[in-house]
Amino acid sequence: MQRIKFIFSAFVFLLISFNTKAQFSGSGNGTEQEPYQISNSTQLDEVRNFLGQANSNIHFVVMNDIDLASLIADKYPIVGWEPIGNASDVESTSFYGSFQGNGFTIKNLWFSRTEADNLGLFGVTKDAIINNLNIQLSTSGIIGGNYVGILAGQSEGGSITNVKTFGTITALSYSGGLLGSSTGNTLIQNNSANVIINATGSYVGGLIGESSSLVSDCQSSGEVNTEGDNVGGLIGKTSAEVSGSSSSSNVKNTGGSFTGNFMGGLIGVNQAPVNNSNASGNVTGISTLGGLVGDSYAPISNSYATGNITGRMWVGGLVGASDSVTNSYATGIVYTDQKIGGGLVGQSYGAITSSHASGFVSGSQSLGGLVGVMGGTVSFSYATGNVTQIVSDSTPEGGYVDIGGLAGSSFSNSFIENCFASGDVTATDNTAMYVGGLIGLSNGISNSYAYGTVTGGYSLVGGLAGTTWAPIVNSAALNPWIKSSAEGNLNKIHRLVGDIEFETEVINSYALDNMLVNGAIVTDGTSDFWSGENKSIEEFQKQLTYGNGLNWDFENVWKIRENHGYPYLQSSEYLTSIISSDINNKTWGAVSPMGIVAVNDGLSKTFEFSPADGYEIESVLVDNENIGKPNNYTFSNVIENHTIMLIFKLKQLGTDEIKNKNITVYPNPTADFIYVSGNKKITSLELYNSNGQKVLKTSDSKMDLAPVTVGVYILKIVTENGEISNSKIIKK
Repeated sequence: MQRIKFIFSAFVFLLISFNTKAQFSGSGNGTEQEPYQISNSTQLDEVRNFLGQANSNIHFVVMNDIDLASLIADKYPIVGWEPIGNASDVESTSFYGSFQGNGFTIKNLWFSRTEADNLGLFGVTKDAIINNLNIQLSTSGIIGGNYVGILAGQSEGGSITNVKTFGTITALSYSGGLLGSSTGNTLIQNNSANVIINATGSYVGGLIGESSSLVSDCQSSGEVNTEGDNVGGLIGKTSAEVSGSSSSSNVKNTGGSFTGNFMGGLIGVNQAPVNNSNASGNVTGISTLGGLVGDSYAPISNSYATGNITGRMWVGGLVGASDSVTNSYATGIVYTDQKIGGGLVGQSYGAITSSHASGFVSGSQSLGGLVGVMGGTVSFSYATGNVTQIVSDSTPEGGYVDIGGLAGSSFSNSFIENCFASGDVTATDNTAMYVGGLIGLSNGISNSYAYGTVTGGYSLVGGLAGTTWAPIVNSAALNPWIKSSAEGNLNKIHRLVGDIEFETEVINSYALDNMLVNGAIVTDGTSDFWSGENKSIEEFQKQLTYGNGLNWDFENVWKIRENHGYPYLQSSEYLTSIISSDINNKTWGAVSPMGIVAVNDGLSKTFEFSPADGYEIESVLVDNENIGKPNNYTFSNVIENHTIMLIFKLKQLGTDEIKNKNITVYPNPTADFIYVSGNKKITSLELYNSNGQKVLKTSDSKMDLAPVTVGVYILKIVTENGEISNSKIIKK
């Protein structure tokens, strides 16, 4: 009897061994110590024989590169590779095992299963461990429905590390270069995807479509093109933290005007913190778009974005709509053809701290160099890009308001402190209102300044703020000029703030003394009113002006190079040098830019010269040195203060030019009268000495030179059609 039992047991053992061997044709026994060794495509295909939780302790290892082209052509010729594992019964049909790639590549993977979901090399994995693997798609790529990824359609739990994917994906929703979806706290670390994704649905990312798993140290590159929402260069939507990750993928809405919302260069929508991450791809869509994140419900810190962002509304260089943002920056160009655009954030609902933006911002309303609409405090931050209103055909009626160098407007209880803006602010619509060098509509400003030019706007225009609903304290407007539209309401256009509303006040604030307000210099400014107290450019380059005068903190917050540029935040090292430009007579010509110009150290600045009709350049003085008569001059690699002075003079016409204009001047030389005749009526004559000073004027066609001394003069001749000529006259 014992012998019979022994023979039966031996038979069962041999049967089990035979069946297991029949399931996998390669070496190894599937243990961690002796994993199944995958050496060819057939053995890779046999992994599907080990699905379900019962096989969670089975281990595989790839021994060399594997080409799937022949196997797919023979076994799956119509629709391509059949994914390993599916979602029909997760407990029994998902891949639970361990798959070690050893750094080898599985190549020429392809399938075309347009009606199927949960597609990839694996269909569904659960608590699986997959690492050190490369997957290269064939030139035809993979085509599927929902939950499509090169590695897996869905992953729940386990870990995926050091996996690299390459190829083109065509899918509907929940699609990514690595995974369609990741749930159950899967550890996703050190993975990358270089892919082109073309999707017609939502929740699409260069790495993962939708994730509730921690993602760290991952990268993506390529393109993500969709006709849906919730789209990111790395992840479409995530509810778990993302750290140390980056994307260079361009993200683009390829659908109509009702899709392309919540799109970001890294993440479309994040519901958990993002830190130490960056994105460099361009983002093009409709609403709630950001260079890093489209819509953020959690803090973003120590991150940046450099791509250009184009959309219709809620558009930001870093985030379209944000929670708090700290120690982050954006450099890309931001364009919103309707409303709410910011160099860093479109609309904030949390604080912005120690952050900056340098990209140009343009759109129709609620525009700011840093943030379009503030819903929280902005502090220790700055913006350096120009902000320009562009009225597009799609702009709704009632727009054209709230434009500022730092912020467009702010909610109640959201104020600005210890900030500055350097960009030029331009409103192109003649009815624009709330236009300011720092903010259009303010709910409070302290210890801050702006120094860009402010151009355009009908009413509520100021060097610091268009209007304010809360106090402006210890702040300054250093703008070279403010110029409203031709129809401007001059009663609400001022150096510091266009208007002060709701019985609020301006306290202890300054303005540049030679600032031009619609071409005029203000001489009666006070520190507690909308024009601000006069301070010279020399005073604005001294710590004493800010430290003692405005109570700024130069121990912990600000720094300044004495007599060299404006203050800068200690965390930024944004250094400036001052170039002062001027001309000998403002009616004789122009220099652009004119006045006080602050230039970031290391950059260049070009000045253009344009004589008025009838005048010419006599000389250009750069730092008091005559450099001749150029039409422009460029200061290169600016690291110190400079001056540039234009000397214009009346243009002297030669005899041939006078004749060509049919004008006769006689007698010349003369001891008394000079006469002028021509085929056009002479409306005025003006006589200038050699220093360019006007000494005589008449509305007649003759002039008595008896009052002037002997010498050489220039006669300016103006005809009835406004034509100007000049002739040299000798008084004897």
